[in-house]
Amino acid sequence: MADSPRLEMISARLRAAGLRPSRADVEAGFDAPLVVDARSADAADVRAVRKHLASGRGGVPIAVLGPLSGVQADILLKTDADIAALPARLGALRRARLRDEEWEMRRANAAYFGDAETSAQPLPRSAVLLIGGGSTLTLGLLNALTAQDLDVVGAYAPRTAASYLADQDFHAIVLDAMDDTARAILDQMASAGWLGRCPIIACAHSGGRIPDHVTDILDATDPAERLAEAIASLAWRSAAARRDVADPRIADGSSGVYAKPFFLRHLDDQMRRAARSEEPITVAVFKAHSGPDAPRAALALAKALPPHLRQTDCLARLDWTTLAASFRDTPFRGAAALTRRALSETGFSDCVSVRILERRAYHADAEDLLRAAQAGPAKWTRRRA
Repeated sequence: MADSPRLEMISARLRAAGLRPSRADVEAGFDAPLVVDARSADAADVRAVRKHLASGRGGVPIAVLGPLSGVQADILLKTDADIAALPARLGALRRARLRDEEWEMRRANAAYFGDAETSAQPLPRSAVLLIGGGSTLTLGLLNALTAQDLDVVGAYAPRTAASYLADQDFHAIVLDAMDDTARAILDQMASAGWLGRCPIIACAHSGGRIPDHVTDILDATDPAERLAEAIASLAWRSAAARRDVADPRIADGSSGVYAKPFFLRHLDDQMRRAARSEEPITVAVFKAHSGPDAPRAALALAKALPPHLRQTDCLARLDWTTLAASFRDTPFRGAAALTRRALSETGFSDCVSVRILERRAYHADAEDLLRAAQAGPAKWTRRRA
């Protein structure tokens, strides 16, 4: 949303960033990210945006180029040069929204089975892995996070960070995104599959490069105390989402992953949301086939897989030898690559087969989708019916 001549300049920058811009019609509604140029947008258009937001029809990300009073921006682009970072910021925003939505869905489904008051159980002290060099930002964050009563561990090399992730369960990973070495460490950890199931928070300037796996972005120019408060909140919510549950309808007591009754109800919710938002959802069924030792292999797999999955992936135990996982906003190819890598890294490639199925419109519910997935062909091949 802008007027000439800035409209042409902004459109060119958006195309150069790999986006496909079109002129917004707020009165008719919009279902794609909206960019509002504070320097040239027509006052009537800005009023239409405010009216649209006040009507409760929000949900589409709004990026504001420059300060604009009365409009709450999801992404603030301080300068024209920051447009180049918009795709990465939109990706991080989408991952964060999916994660938050997934946490709320799991809490609601746990409440359905009678576990509504989860806050009554004590939470462990949250642990944070801080990746960065000896910059003033990193040192300031270290002190501020410690003051928030968090266990903070600093890592300045990929192997060190991987060692910490193997030995300790972290509830958030914090990255000094302005440090080239820190970004390289995160990229290496991601390519090696060392990132666990926790928020990855980047402290960056508005135009800085954002690694692909980041879920939350904080403004590095904010005071360290404010950054630490936001990080502590995300770490606490991450810890709450992983809370141990005793109800056998929700969690499998021997493995700690979700139980089949909870998984079916949750998968139903995921499928409904995927249909509304036209996003892909894929399920994978893991079957241990090592004879009499199959139940033991399935149990070991259930304990080994979670650190290699994402925050939005839901893993459950269906029976003594079978596990299933749902992958939101993930097509068949993405789910196949993720499961192949997870099995390779956990050492179960030779004793576990995998059947993967992407949801289609004719799959009526979770049981129908899961039944079709279990009846599928050998691992890594696609099942369409």
